Amino acid sequence: MPSGQFAGDQVIKFVGMARREQRRVASVRSPKPAQCPRRSPSRGCAVGRCALSRDTDNPLRQDLWRAGHAHAGVWLILALVALRYVDEANLSDGMKWLVRGSIPIAAILVPAAFFLSVLSPHATTPSGIIFLAYVGAVLLAVGVLVLGVGLVRRPAQRS
Repeated sequence: MPSGQFAGDQVIKFVGMARREQRRVASVRSPKPAQCPRRSPSRGCAVGRCALSRDTDNPLRQDLWRAGHAHAGVWLILALVALRYVDEANLSDGMKWLVRGSIPIAAILVPAAFFLSVLSPHATTPSGIIFLAYVGAVLLAVGVLVLGVGLVRRPAQRS
């Protein structure tokens, strides 16, 4: 890379070259994160209370929150990489939208299942919301499988 340029220039060029569908999917922004007030701990958000407290009395809650954050990070990166390759895959438009939707939704559902299943500080077992993780896992498997088939399939010969 020539001196005077930085990686941000390449990102801007890539975004400029992205197709309309990629820009539409990538432009979905999350809402502003919840603010936890500093002076009133009783009005804080659930994430702030769990993350900032020294709650060592509930190892199940700690383990599921740790798993939720780990899955969120890894699956979000997987979703971004998959979105990059969707337009190169030999898939119909419907299958492309299936991949574009299923992998990012899975990246939301699985961590949400981990977080929401132990909202109570005194939970000894995960609640039924943990079954959202299975739904997310199926969505991820379908999306990755369809994308993989589309990437290895040869384009139809036109004569």
